[in-house]
Amino acid sequence: MHIIAAKAVCFGKAINPSFKAYAAMLLNNAWTLQESQETDNSSQLPYNGKDVELE
Repeated sequence: MHIIAAKAVCFGKAINPSFKAYAAMLLNNAWTLQESQETDNSSQLPYNGKDVELE
């Protein structure tokens, strides 16, 4: 029952127009972090070129 309620809350947030702007900002920040890490070789992010790890 808790899973159904959690999904309902998530879907309710996802249909809100502000969520689309939030998701775009989050992706932009992730790409900016990746680019900054590529220029700084002292620390590397564990990223192997895949957007989704389903394997």
